[in-house]
Amino acid sequence: MNTICPKCGSDDTYTFFDSILKTSGFHCDACNHDFGVNGPEENDLHKYEQGLSDFVYQRNHDGSTKMIEIHQTEKDTVLSCRIIKGMSISQAQPITGFAPMFDQIKVLLIEKLFFLDWEEEMRDEESKDESEHYSLTLSFNNGIKEIKKTATGKMPSYLTVLDQLFDSLFQGFSENAGK
Repeated sequence: MNTICPKCGSDDTYTFFDSILKTSGFHCDACNHDFGVNGPEENDLHKYEQGLSDFVYQRNHDGSTKMIEIHQTEKDTVLSCRIIKGMSISQAQPITGFAPMFDQIKVLLIEKLFFLDWEEEMRDEESKDESEHYSLTLSFNNGIKEIKKTATGKMPSYLTVLDQLFDSLFQGFSENAGK
């Protein structure tokens, strides 16, 4: 089974290594796009993982908005979850000591889900339904500029992985949580 291209969703992909540029990654024959490129300097994926300090995931679906926020400082890493439905906000108690899991999420986002290669903004031009929406924002503490990706109607091929991961954090939320 080949790796799925984050740009077009095709699995007509293969790995490559460029000995001159000293980069490696994947290439999609369907859309002629390189992705997951790792190498020296600006292509060093580990710089993104190491510098990632703030993560905000917001998903509007079925009339509600689910938000996940992870904030990392030198002292602690805190996870916050909330659901907004109409005028009601349900919020779980923030989880501290989340650093080991956040480290795994960083690798998942950068190396496995190819977040850096997602379109900045995706939109299904044919759909009139604006209720299906997501945004994902990554902030860094090492000089890398903030990265934000959004989509309305049409979703990136790897978004379902994040939905499944984060839906588990909302298990046990009740209608009255946080009130």
